[in-house]
Amino acid sequence: MSELDALIKDLKRDPSFADEYDALGDEFSLIQTFIQMRKASGLTQAQLAERLKTHKGNLSRLESGRVSPTWATITKYADACGFGIKLTTKPK
Repeated sequence: MSELDALIKDLKRDPSFADEYDALGDEFSLIQTFIQMRKASGLTQAQLAERLKTHKGNLSRLESGRVSPTWATITKYADACGFGIKLTTKPK
């Protein structure tokens, strides 16, 4: 377990924190997926930024969750990493 995971586990003991954290679950999942796609493709942020014709700082902000990407950004990011995007319905 990473230090971050341990910290989150500790903070989630507070029900109000846990509720807010869980409400952002989809956003956290998307950010984690971005990072996993980039790493699976063997690219650094700098290399991916070059492919996307953007700055490394933009990818850093995206991967840290400081910006909300557009659909166009999501699909371009995935494509540059060699992935596609598939939407599915959530289980009830």
